[in-house]
Amino acid sequence: MKTLFSSLTILFCLSYVKAQITTELSEVYITDNRISIPLSETDRSIQVLSKSDIENSPATSIENLLSLVSGIDIRQRGVNGAQADVSIRGSSFEQVLVLINGTRMSDVQTGHHSMDLPVSLHSVERIVIVKGPSARRYGQNAYAGVIDIITKLNTKSSLEVNLAAADFGTFGLDAEFQTGGEEFKQLIQASYNQTDGYRYNTDSKRSNFWYQNELNLGKHKLSFQGGFTEKKFGANGFYATPSATEQYEETQSSLANVKADFDFNQIQLNASVYWRRHQDLYVFVRENPSIYRNMHIGSTVGASSNLMYSSRFGESAFGLEGRKEFLRSNNLGNWQRTSVSLFFEHKFKLLNSKLDVTPGFLVSDFNDFGTFFYPGIDVGYSISNHHRLYANMGKTYRTPTYTDLFYTDSVTEGNPNLKPEEALAYELGYRFQKQNWNFEINGFIRNSKNTIDWVKEFEENKWEGLNIAKVNLMGFESYVSYRFQSTFINSISLNYTYLDKGLNEEDTKYSKYILDHLKHQFIANLNHKIGNGINVEWIYRYNNRLTLYDYHLFDAKMRWKNKNFELNIQCNNIFNTVYTETNLIPMPRRWFGGGVKVKI
Repeated sequence: MKTLFSSLTILFCLSYVKAQITTELSEVYITDNRISIPLSETDRSIQVLSKSDIENSPATSIENLLSLVSGIDIRQRGVNGAQADVSIRGSSFEQVLVLINGTRMSDVQTGHHSMDLPVSLHSVERIVIVKGPSARRYGQNAYAGVIDIITKLNTKSSLEVNLAAADFGTFGLDAEFQTGGEEFKQLIQASYNQTDGYRYNTDSKRSNFWYQNELNLGKHKLSFQGGFTEKKFGANGFYATPSATEQYEETQSSLANVKADFDFNQIQLNASVYWRRHQDLYVFVRENPSIYRNMHIGSTVGASSNLMYSSRFGESAFGLEGRKEFLRSNNLGNWQRTSVSLFFEHKFKLLNSKLDVTPGFLVSDFNDFGTFFYPGIDVGYSISNHHRLYANMGKTYRTPTYTDLFYTDSVTEGNPNLKPEEALAYELGYRFQKQNWNFEINGFIRNSKNTIDWVKEFEENKWEGLNIAKVNLMGFESYVSYRFQSTFINSISLNYTYLDKGLNEEDTKYSKYILDHLKHQFIANLNHKIGNGINVEWIYRYNNRLTLYDYHLFDAKMRWKNKNFELNIQCNNIFNTVYTETNLIPMPRRWFGGGVKVKI
């Protein structure tokens, strides 16, 4: 803990240091088929991981990259992105909505599959992370936050090949082809990764294919995106109990989306149709599937339309979405669900545009759960060009997955009488941005009712899905970064998140997820140069999970690049820390890797 408090002291001291600044950073806009807002003017906690952040990071997958963001908790089972749960601000893995270019990746079977993504890290242009309740804008599953993964489309033709290798027999090949020009451009990406695993029965193989295009018709455009991913992995202790060492799983995920964007000056209109399919095969004993085997096939078909209108009275956004979900499963049964959602918000600018007020609401109707109304409001005040206060409040929700409702095995019993989760959340924050400086601090509260968790009264009983009466979470985050103009140090950033649910282990002694969150999370990042063209990134993480021991992790990556060639080496868990992230599964000790990238 001394390391933690020393780091916090540095964090708050740095926020007041003055330094000579010579470079102005370009503004980033947040566009999500609603009102387009500059990042500096957003009235909620939003973090953007840029292309340079991704390239410098020692992360080897999207899952690894997100684990380096304060406020996000990635609980991995194994390596190579085999299986990972994502949490934002102490949420469950079911309460986070994952998007690819605005298209939802939520799964009808279970949130365990939200990170089954058909894109590789190399094809990601940026990642937008929205922390806090977002149901008002995004609907179902955006209970605690949203992660939108944006892929890149370039106007210049190029071919990029990435080769990577690491300990544990890890090998990866990624190829990306971009072609086209201003009127039409497209991206084709394929990748393959495999590892022998860092312990018994943790080998994995992963294949991705992704295609995306965009046709510009003057001020309008048409686009298509589609992809497929397949994972095959040994699941030693991943589910059931740590003693279940012979488990095995295969998943497949497909996505297709067609979208049209129209620009009529004051009116912007977009419409899209999408389809997502997911298949999950699980066997309890890898070499003898007949002992216990589950097969789940889920599909979601949806269509949405959004209209944005700008006038002297402000900016308005109106959206309508309809979805049909299907599930066929030997364990969960055969089910269908239909939902329709209506969205509206309006942004007022007052006091010479210093004050922004954005009220809005979402109405959702489910054929099996009824109709729900979710209002919210964002408020922001610009003290000056560099200082901004913001606050937001919103109601959020999540309907149970079919695993919550119907899953059954020797140690688990679903509950068909579960009610949707609901919460009322509040956030208050301050942001300072000036050229090379970026500082933000915020506090938040999320008061939940009918929270879904797997619990049991006595140790020998089955886990049962239940609605917990109330769970009240509070916390705060602080972030500071500075980009130097020296010849050695490029940038430094410090991040801290604190969470408290007002519970202790005795309150939920036999609870599976409600206390499985990080109470303290601190991340420090240093990027510097060595000589000409060599860049080094150091990342330190301190994680203190409420129900497990705390631990420290150090990662580093060194890369050399010129116009068409890059060479990198990295080391993860430099000091050989022993730690687990979920279900008492030990994570890898120190391991080394490296790669080569060639671009033509």
